[in-house]
Amino acid sequence: MKADLIYKTAGQAERLTALEQNIPYAVATLERDGGCYLWVVRQCPLCGKKHTHGGGCLSEDPRIYLSHRVAHCAGDAPTGGYFLVEAE
Repeated sequence: MKADLIYKTAGQAERLTALEQNIPYAVATLERDGGCYLWVVRQCPLCGKKHTHGGGCLSEDPRIYLSHRVAHCAGDAPTGGYFLVEAE
């Protein structure tokens, strides 16, 4: 499933990097926030909490922001990032 999600949302170079390096992925849903989009991760694969990531202006395609992102974990949670993928 991971390979299918990454394949669906990434460019060729990012797909290979994410799979080869075993980067975790986070499923995100798209929401509107004023004049912008937000990608909302309901359960971070690193800390289990909710995070949001920018998805650009309403005039842009928010899917261009589906890529590797830095996790916004707080406290003693693991640090790092994940590959942001769109929920089905």
